[in-house]
Amino acid sequence: MSGVETLVEMGFLRNRAEKAWLKMGDRGVQAAMEWLLEHNEDPDIDEPYQPPQGRTLTSENESSTSLDTQPSSQGDVAEAKPVLTEEEREERLKQIQEKIKQRRQESEAEEKKRQIEAEIQRRKSGQDISKIKADIQWKEAQKQAEARKREKREDMIARQRVKEQIAMDRAEKLAREEKEKQERMQASPGVSASNTATAATSVTSIKKEHTHARLQIRLPNGGTLVEKFSAKEQLSAVKLYIELNRKDGDVTPFMLITAFPKKRFTEEEMNMSLESLDLAPSAVLTVVNKVQ
Repeated sequence: MSGVETLVEMGFLRNRAEKAWLKMGDRGVQAAMEWLLEHNEDPDIDEPYQPPQGRTLTSENESSTSLDTQPSSQGDVAEAKPVLTEEEREERLKQIQEKIKQRRQESEAEEKKRQIEAEIQRRKSGQDISKIKADIQWKEAQKQAEARKREKREDMIARQRVKEQIAMDRAEKLAREEKEKQERMQASPGVSASNTATAATSVTSIKKEHTHARLQIRLPNGGTLVEKFSAKEQLSAVKLYIELNRKDGDVTPFMLITAFPKKRFTEEEMNMSLESLDLAPSAVLTVVNKVQ
């Protein structure tokens, strides 16, 4: 049996067996098998091999070295080792097949390890992407919450401005009616002094109405906010302004008090106007955290 045929019987492809035989220069099945095991994963293992000039694969030189005989280290092909017995041939073949099996198992183990590492990397990348998405969603939710607060604040201010304009229109109308009444009374004979004094008092009280309230707000950390509000605006609008504009990072529920006169505003008073709470034209409010 030729060396190439022996390699084919071991399970190697014929083109690979012939390539190994030519590469090893007829040094025997053992050398060719070792070369195949070493280069089994080469990308060009199946590409045709062009042997050196003057060397071809023939039946004569293919069979000159087999599993049974090998040339001596001096290159003397005439001198060969003794022919192996059947038991020795089977033992040699078994050893070679074990090496092939071991090499295949090592290759499979390396491939499995590579697949596990690739899967770990894929999962890690997926976790990083999930974290990035969660951060983006959280930031977007924060933006939407801030936008809703601003919209609520702007809507409240707009409604208060409408109320303020209505109140101013009513005040102007009353003042105009009082003025016209006073002019008619002055033009008519027999007007009593008491009626004249009453009219004057009414006009004076209208003139003393305040349209704005300038508030100085003291925070628990010592910071201060100063803002000008409509006198008709509710105290709840001031509380919302504090929540949106304070920079101390404190989110504890709080209440509002004044020191002079000392007063603590209740939840019912949050719906009352600044003017009715005597906070116009100016006042100082202190923010006090509620006791949990």
